[in-house]
Amino acid sequence: MENRSQISREEVIGAIKASTEEVFSTMLGLEIEAGETPVEMAVAASPTSGLVTLIGLAGPWSGTGSVACTGAFACTMASHLLASPFENVNEEVLDAIGEITNMIIGNEDGA
Repeated sequence: MENRSQISREEVIGAIKASTEEVFSTMLGLEIEAGETPVEMAVAASPTSGLVTLIGLAGPWSGTGSVACTGAFACTMASHLLASPFENVNEEVLDAIGEITNMIIGNEDGA
């Protein structure tokens, strides 16, 4: 990864979209297509029913990133990642979503 002091909003969004597509394809066996990023979602995501995972970054670039989804979608992602069905959010689902967040946001190849 190139060591730069600043990265544009567009570069961050592009890197996260690419990383998300890669993680879903390779780790979950799911194909997704990134849509437009509404300004209100780019600032803060806070589902009324679901979960939010956070990851902190430190080093040449620092900050936080999050993944927000419904409980049902969290179960779907965990089921694909762990090859085991999940109908309700439990500790395994939470761990799986945390790992997916780490793979998406912590991916240095996309930036």
